[in-house]
Amino acid sequence: MGRLLPPAHAGLRRRDPGLALDRLPLDAARGEGRRRRRGRRPQPRAEHRLSGPPEPPGDPRRAHRLQRARGLHHRRHHVTLLFFVAVGAFFVKPENWHPFFPGGFHGVWTGASLIFFAYIGFDAISTAAEECVDPGRDMPRGIIGSLVVCTILYITAALVLTGMIPFGMLVGVADPLAAALAYVHQDWAAGFLAAGAVIAMTAVLLVFQLGQPRILMAMSRDGLLSPWFAKIHPRYRTPHVTTILTGVFVGFFSAIANIDEIVQLTNIGTLFAFILVCIGILILRRREPDRPRKFRVPLVPLTPLLGIAMCLFLMAGLPGVTWIRFLLWLLAGLVLYFLYGARRSRLARAA
Repeated sequence: MGRLLPPAHAGLRRRDPGLALDRLPLDAARGEGRRRRRGRRPQPRAEHRLSGPPEPPGDPRRAHRLQRARGLHHRRHHVTLLFFVAVGAFFVKPENWHPFFPGGFHGVWTGASLIFFAYIGFDAISTAAEECVDPGRDMPRGIIGSLVVCTILYITAALVLTGMIPFGMLVGVADPLAAALAYVHQDWAAGFLAAGAVIAMTAVLLVFQLGQPRILMAMSRDGLLSPWFAKIHPRYRTPHVTTILTGVFVGFFSAIANIDEIVQLTNIGTLFAFILVCIGILILRRREPDRPRKFRVPLVPLTPLLGIAMCLFLMAGLPGVTWIRFLLWLLAGLVLYFLYGARRSRLARAA
């Protein structure tokens, strides 16, 4: 259930510093370091008022290095795609785009439900909110800006790919970009791209590993999970327990599960989470219309309602077995919540 909450950020959720699900003491290091350099004494934060004494901030230099490392990994990913577009554009044959919709509307619908996986992770930016000087301003810009840039890049790469090679030859191919370059006899570029893809994959792993440990830690502080999940490493000021558990859990299922089934289950769970976010916007805008918000979702209630409709549309395109697995997983989460978390949740008691 914790995965369902973090995207409701940027002043749109009920703001309780003690239970903010996208904030961490270690993430404050960057902002505090800047205040020190400007000669101002950093003010203590209230994130831990419900979970004991505040944790001391992490090393600002370490937080800065972490931020630079994230940026480097994302640039590698973009450079790989740009390299493919730059080389492949010279081998595009427009006749490969005909027919443009070979699978019809149903094929586009099914494909959109699966390719949605490529857009998962943008909301994880919110888990590093306190690394920003002004999260209310920087988070919306970062999320919306990265979505726009990546969407343009993905569309361009898809056009070049399908223009280089007949789409039927890509069925069952695990590395379609490298295969397309090899098809046009650019083996040197295919080898370079394959190596770059392996390196760029670390960016995806970091994004998925960044958010979930912090979500579990925040749930623990709220009382939804055991206090053991809220432990912070004494030196690195990171949620090391949940980071290790997340890595072991993900690694285990990645080794034994089918990748297509994992993608489908991840998609339906994330789409459902986004539906809850849209519902949360409607509720908060009605309950607290005058709350200060540096970023306001435009055209409410139209925008959230369109978001709900689009998510339901994409969910409907997923296989029936995925729905069964999702409902069973959701039922297990609800049972855990009502048997353990409901009586211990500080947010529930405050409501």
